[in-house]
Amino acid sequence: MKKINILLAILWCPLLMSGQVSINLQKQSYLVFSHSDVFNFTVVNSNNQSLKGRIQIRIESVNLEPITYLESNIFELSPGINSNWQMLQSESIFNFFDNPISNHFNQTGNLITGHYELCIAFIPLSGEINSVSRCFDIEVLNTLGLKLIFPCDGCELPSPNPLLKWNPQFIFDNEYTYTLQVCKIEPGQSDLESQIYNIPIISVTDLRENYLFYDPKFPPLENTYEYSWRVSVIKNNFQILQSEIWTFHLSPPNIIHTNSNLRTITPERNLHEYIFENSIGFVYNNRFNMQEVEYTIKDLSRNSKIIYQDFITLHPYQNQIEIPFSKIVSINKQSLYLLTFFDTRRQPFYLYFKLKE
Repeated sequence: MKKINILLAILWCPLLMSGQVSINLQKQSYLVFSHSDVFNFTVVNSNNQSLKGRIQIRIESVNLEPITYLESNIFELSPGINSNWQMLQSESIFNFFDNPISNHFNQTGNLITGHYELCIAFIPLSGEINSVSRCFDIEVLNTLGLKLIFPCDGCELPSPNPLLKWNPQFIFDNEYTYTLQVCKIEPGQSDLESQIYNIPIISVTDLRENYLFYDPKFPPLENTYEYSWRVSVIKNNFQILQSEIWTFHLSPPNIIHTNSNLRTITPERNLHEYIFENSIGFVYNNRFNMQEVEYTIKDLSRNSKIIYQDFITLHPYQNQIEIPFSKIVSINKQSLYLLTFFDTRRQPFYLYFKLKE
């Protein structure tokens, strides 16, 4: 069951009698409200015999926009108080509607802040008694769910290594971790279907921060596909919260042909592809003391395989480094390559390049 993380206040829940059957929703507040809590009601059968019938439940917004609806199979309502609905929970299927609140509820299990109407009905199989129904006004005071921040839903991104960021609405502590999942959306799929059925491009667990840089070591993102992403909160190996699903795609690469073999590497330079002829070089302005750093070159057309790596010494101020292609045995003109290194602050610097045809 998905968790619906809300604080639920019941504003009005009187006991309704219809013949010899009554429905009651207890007056109480919920810090965590899951799908199973929808069944937190009692039906009293004052007859001396069981009654066959169905239970119907629906949730609507205050302007009567449908959120969800379910109907149980036929069952026997025993004499006395009926409050254990495990059988109904296992059999019932939640039906959702094509509107923003219902879609959000379906994807995340979270009702957004607002007022709602929760209606419960017992529909008898025979005509011995009339149907019994009651609607209760409820208010969602505060959602404790996750909100995605960036990339925005449907955004086109210039960088193949985006920052993914989200914002929890509660105080985090060490008992909780994040799991981030990015999936490729195949043609004809919805964003939800891609998250359910596709093997994730990445699934990163045990995150403590509310952001993640798409590391070059991850499988490369392709500009011919759209991607879906969502975040979950895990506590004691159980998922307790889940964000909605957002999508993004990459913009076509900006390819720059250059006669110069030296490119100045800055954080802004990682948005382009450069074409080099005989060697690759970069200029780096070191604002710190002398340091030794490792750089790598990966073949992005071969699952980001590292084809070259070395250490360089960066002196204060400007440094010029050139790497002849003759030193890189397996380099070819068909692949896209990525040069990466990290400074002393672990700030990544990227340079995408190809060989001149």
